[in-house]
This record gives sequence, C-alpha cells and structure tokens, in this order.
Amino acid sequence: MQNDSTFKPLAIKAMKLAYEGVLIDLHVTNRADPVTQLIAKKLVEYARLGENDPVKLRERITKEFKS
Repeated sequence: MQNDSTFKPLAIKAMKLAYEGVLIDLHVTNRADPVTQLIAKKLVEYARLGENDPVKLRERITKEFKS
C-alpha cells in the first residue's frame, strides 16, 4: 500500500493508461469537463490502495461512472 503522496513510475504509467481508457469508454472528449477531475481522483484513490493494473483500474472506474 502507498503511504506517501508519491507513486512509482509503474503506477503512474498504469494510471495514465487507465485514465485515457476511461475517457474513451465514457466518450469524454473535452479535457476541461469536470468529470475528468473525478476520474483522476478515483484513479489516485485506487492506486493508493495498491491497484496498479491499468486494465483493472479502467474497468473498475468505467463501471463506477456508468452506474
């Protein structure tokens, strides 16, 4: 589990890939849309809990936002 505010390069890469994928899944094209911040916050939250698989992050967040 991540205890500080920094992430390892692998976690950052996973979050970036998941973020881009979630935007595609949710058809968000406007980067200024407030939902992008909510997505980013969720990514950080799950990454801090130890999830570093971009596919799992993407699926989890997409599902959460679609429900």
